Amino acid sequence: MPELWNLLKPEVQESRKTYQALIEEEMLNLSNNRYWEEYNRAPDEGYPEQGLLDSCVVHLTPFYQEWIDLISKNRKTPEWAYPLFAVGAGKMADITIRCLMLEWFNSAMWDRKMDGKDGDLHSVPLPSAQHMAHQISNMVIDIVAYQSAKENFKQDWLKQSHYQKNWTVKRCKAFALKMNCINKKQFTRKQREDFGHHMLRIAEMSNIVSIKNYRKRINNRWYERVVVSFTDDILMELNNKHNDLVSRASLLYRPMIVPPVPHAVDSSGGNLMPWIRKSVVQKFKDVYWDETVTQKNSTPSEIVVRGLNSLMNTEWTVNYKVYEVMNCLFHNNTREANLPAYNFDAFDFGESYPEQGTKEEKAKWCQRKEETWSSWYKEERSRGRMLVRLKLAQDLMKWGFFYHIYTCDFRGRAYTACDLLSPQSSDFDRSLIMFAKPVKQTEQGLYWLKIHLANLFDQDKEPFDVRIKWVEDNLNNIKDTARDPFEMRWFWISDKKKKNPSFQRLAAIFELCRTDGLTQLPIQMDGSCNGVQHWAAIMRDIDLSHKVNLQHSKDPQDLYGFVADSMTNSMKEDIKNDFTDPNTRGWAELFLNHWDNKIPRSVCKRAVMTDPYGVTFYGIRRYCKSEGHLDWVGKDRIAGAVMELATYIDKCLKNTLTNANKGKVWLKQVADIASNMGKNLEWTTPCGFKVVHQYYEILTRRSVAKLFNMKELNFGSIDSSQIDDDQVNLAVSPNYIHSLDAAHMWLTMNRMINSGITNFSFVHDSYGCAAPYVSMMRQYTKEEFYEMHKEPLLNKLKEELQLLLGVELPAIPECGNFEVSSVLEADYFFH
Repeated sequence: MPELWNLLKPEVQESRKTYQALIEEEMLNLSNNRYWEEYNRAPDEGYPEQGLLDSCVVHLTPFYQEWIDLISKNRKTPEWAYPLFAVGAGKMADITIRCLMLEWFNSAMWDRKMDGKDGDLHSVPLPSAQHMAHQISNMVIDIVAYQSAKENFKQDWLKQSHYQKNWTVKRCKAFALKMNCINKKQFTRKQREDFGHHMLRIAEMSNIVSIKNYRKRINNRWYERVVVSFTDDILMELNNKHNDLVSRASLLYRPMIVPPVPHAVDSSGGNLMPWIRKSVVQKFKDVYWDETVTQKNSTPSEIVVRGLNSLMNTEWTVNYKVYEVMNCLFHNNTREANLPAYNFDAFDFGESYPEQGTKEEKAKWCQRKEETWSSWYKEERSRGRMLVRLKLAQDLMKWGFFYHIYTCDFRGRAYTACDLLSPQSSDFDRSLIMFAKPVKQTEQGLYWLKIHLANLFDQDKEPFDVRIKWVEDNLNNIKDTARDPFEMRWFWISDKKKKNPSFQRLAAIFELCRTDGLTQLPIQMDGSCNGVQHWAAIMRDIDLSHKVNLQHSKDPQDLYGFVADSMTNSMKEDIKNDFTDPNTRGWAELFLNHWDNKIPRSVCKRAVMTDPYGVTFYGIRRYCKSEGHLDWVGKDRIAGAVMELATYIDKCLKNTLTNANKGKVWLKQVADIASNMGKNLEWTTPCGFKVVHQYYEILTRRSVAKLFNMKELNFGSIDSSQIDDDQVNLAVSPNYIHSLDAAHMWLTMNRMINSGITNFSFVHDSYGCAAPYVSMMRQYTKEEFYEMHKEPLLNKLKEELQLLLGVELPAIPECGNFEVSSVLEADYFFH
């Protein structure tokens, strides 16, 4: 049970519970507003509306196709009918229904119904048939014009596509206009009205759309118009779905000031209000809007539920010293330590448009403007997030301590419901929090605190005694920083753009310089490329187990550095080899010159880290670009640089992880067998968590832009029994390894709970507790890993899956001779 909570007087507890209830009411109101703001942006993209669109298209397509066939048989085709032939029956059905949604639906309409005003959705003014006819015909003409421009001016379209990321509706119309393909004068007003009215009449043949005369008496005179609406049954169904979604689709969670309601194996805990609680196990994909998909949830074990409740009972508090420094640097607009700008400036792109320039110059101008806007937008989002983070920290400080809600994903991994001020979030959030209850510091705890501090200063590849020496050598700087962190910014602020550890460094410095003999800072011990550690143990790979610190070693081994060195050697060989492609030799020389004849470990780190989870060559290319390793290459050559660098990484990875790859191939074979049988894979992890590995072909939301850009669309709901073979194949390896690292975490935590430890900062493969307990945690980590892997896990998995599928599965790949018990003596297994 939470310790500080139990020390509060009953009346104080009740006061906090009352305020927590108010907080949750506010969360609901904010989520409600957020939901309707997003809905008003594009009513046709709402989850209920997308479901309705798919149903309507399936239902109406035969009616439109019948009309197309009928007109085709006539000796003379009406001129207004040609756009219908161009878009086809399915897309025409989508356009008709979508235009009605865009014209009529908004948040006020559903609010009116939910508030009980008039009790009638039709109290909202209905669009006239004449107006809707124009809307439908205009959208069809715009789509046909863009498709024609794209087809007839393919080279221009390809050149423009090179400089812009996506084709919005506005851009599509602009391109068609630029190519002189939009000519609405080609169709007279009457022809457009005839076209639109016919499309509405076809839709009326179903039980979806209703067209009726509307009469109203004003000043002794009757006014009459024809209006269009959906039928009452359709409207009521949409209204009910919005009622279900509005309270949970966009819910903004925040930390709790009272202990969360405990989870149970068969019931969810968390928030005080039951209807806003997340389920204990989250589904693999958000499919609540697609009723054709049914899912069988994974099942947590008692060990997992016990661990979740312990995480939720961990009491956190705001680190006020770090808060003061972060708040000051941010509000003074220093932009240091990866802080966003505090001052807000509206987006402004000063470079004038090259009116007289070539098409390529104009396209490059558009690209530069878009990139500038993207950078500004990201900066503004970061700024907004920082404002919310600091305000939340300020609000929580007056309560003294707070809690986080945790749930599992379908593989057993734990996640906080709120990622602000969470131990799972960014450097800013992690540095701002610490355990609420201090514990007495010990000599051993002080040792691990120094290791933690050295790790944050990039000494984590050195032996422990070297890290301790680094701290001792820099002790004067550390003490000066604790006294005046602003004056000593040169010492603790990092210039890293991603995963900047600056404020975590500062938090560790403050903790090391405490004089009260207490400690509250979580000390993290990270697995050494944990996914590969599991594969090395599974496949009993002696060489790989050494590289990932599963064996005793005087110095910590570095798999990332090993792969980087392999890349360096491979590039040097390619330069020497006369038979190597000259283009490849050129890139190898360029890479080695830029990195001083030694590829940095950071270049391949992301790819190596994700390889045990089944990273693809496309993923490696994406990491090479997104991680910024090739920002020094000109934009005109970046594509070639990414391809060549990714090729080197991929080759060296395959050479290093040969046996692990055999295990992944076997898992994929089994996944394909199950998919061909129409069955999902299920397995039980060593902690008792039942994983249900299921991927169905799920509909994605379809926007107006897709109607412009896709010549043909696949309409209609997908059969819920249709397994997505490709996704099952790609995901089985990462999901299996993730389920194992989750099991390892829960088993380790269970041992710690049994030993009386109550506060945890566990994040997948990074385990954290108060400094005096780190030695115990490290020992439990090694022992539980050994217990997991002492019996071959793939043999167990094969037996379980054979019973599930009822077939004989392929033989398991041959394993090596590594003794898993060696991990018990591995000093750098988690470090």
